[in-house]
Amino acid sequence: MEKKKRISGLGIQVALSIVCIILGALLLLSSEINVTTLSVVFCVALLFAGAAALFIFFFTGAYRRMNDYSFAVGVLMLLLGVCGLVRIDLVAGSFYAYTGIVALVLGVMMLQSAVSLTVLGSPLKIMQFIFAGIVLLCSVVIIDNVELILAPIPVFPEITLLVSGALSLIGLCVNWFTTRRQKSEEETEEE
Repeated sequence: MEKKKRISGLGIQVALSIVCIILGALLLLSSEINVTTLSVVFCVALLFAGAAALFIFFFTGAYRRMNDYSFAVGVLMLLLGVCGLVRIDLVAGSFYAYTGIVALVLGVMMLQSAVSLTVLGSPLKIMQFIFAGIVLLCSVVIIDNVELILAPIPVFPEITLLVSGALSLIGLCVNWFTTRRQKSEEETEEE
């Protein structure tokens, strides 16, 4: 059961990282893609994800487990998707704030990885702390709409999305190699 939770957290971070990279690249490289279109795609994706969560909840018998909240998450995503489509102008107007929140979530996940590397005694913890600090700082600039930075660099949110996704994936690779190395050292000591 614990392994499933770990994989799920890893899956969320990988998915968020890939979405950030794709969104950042699309917004930077394509003038035809606008925030309203991406907002509609996001709301429709929420609808599908919510429906999938509800299907999985009933199909897998998750209703038998009292601590499984996939039904609640599915309903929440469905409602957010519907509300977003109804008020797409509001969602599009706040699109960059939402991207800042997504980057913030990735930054916090990276910070947790840095703490884990510290406990494991990895010298790569410094790199992970720097990555997390960069992403956290940039996400706060976007969420708080710091004009001092955002005005001279109008593509700052797009760059932040792209960089936060890339740094997150690099950090995941670092964690994977560190964990593998430590496991191999422990196996060598046991022999």
